[in-house]
Amino acid sequence: MSKFKVSLLFLTVFFAVLLSFSFTSNAQVAITIDLNHKSYMKYEAIYAEVSLRNYSGHALAFGENPNLHGKLYFEIFTQGGELVQMASKEYPSLKGIVIAPGVSRKVTIPVSKYYKSFPVGKYRIIAYVEHAQFTNAYQSNTVTFTVSDGITVWKSSAGVPDTLEKKDTRNIKARNYKIISLYDGSHKIFYLVIDDDTNVHAVKRIGYEMGSAIPACEIDYLSRLHIMLQLSPKIFVYMLYDINGKLDDKAVYKKIGEEPILVRNPDTGEVLVAGGEKARKDFDYKEDAEIPFKE
Repeated sequence: MSKFKVSLLFLTVFFAVLLSFSFTSNAQVAITIDLNHKSYMKYEAIYAEVSLRNYSGHALAFGENPNLHGKLYFEIFTQGGELVQMASKEYPSLKGIVIAPGVSRKVTIPVSKYYKSFPVGKYRIIAYVEHAQFTNAYQSNTVTFTVSDGITVWKSSAGVPDTLEKKDTRNIKARNYKIISLYDGSHKIFYLVIDDDTNVHAVKRIGYEMGSAIPACEIDYLSRLHIMLQLSPKIFVYMLYDINGKLDDKAVYKKIGEEPILVRNPDTGEVLVAGGEKARKDFDYKEDAEIPFKE
């Protein structure tokens, strides 16, 4: 290789490094985004964790003063490249946040709050941050996610109790309890979905599918849903949800001779757990490993 070619190669590499250094040095803020999941049930809440690292050399504050005005926002695109429209002009608030020089600050944003809905499909999301001290907005990495319908494995209906609706008992409204299975790319996940003809009232992740076992479900006289879900060969979790999707009770059982089961009294409508016994945390089971979804 000639000296001229060597010199040309050296200069090319030198200016490339210099340009890269200049770009990095000019960056005031580094912004990254991550989602709480990669796959979602339709109507499930989507949360983003946004990390902001301050490279400006001075404290970065967000507030009411015009010199402190800033904005965090997202762009979400469908698989076909269409921009998903926001539900309103409201943006996540960063007011009151102060980031010292060289420090990172993480904020969790309920992304789905700012959009009407996400139809079934694949999406990509990017976060941006603006500030009065910056000339330009700063852009995050791109993260992809999917929204699916899943497969309904159990379904039943229940009337909304009078104590909630406070209306004529001759016109009792009904809601649907559904257990839906969704494959997220590595596991099958069970969801509880509560809906009616016009609204979706709750979407809850309740656990992973083990083999072909489907959660046992019973509805009591108060229209509450009792669920018994197998977590491992010997460990089961019991959950009690009201008609709005509020978790009223949760307990972990272990198999002792017989598996724990749900028993409904046909005369009173009460539902009880029979068989097995209460499991001991960190002795019979590890919560983080066997009970992945917390309320």
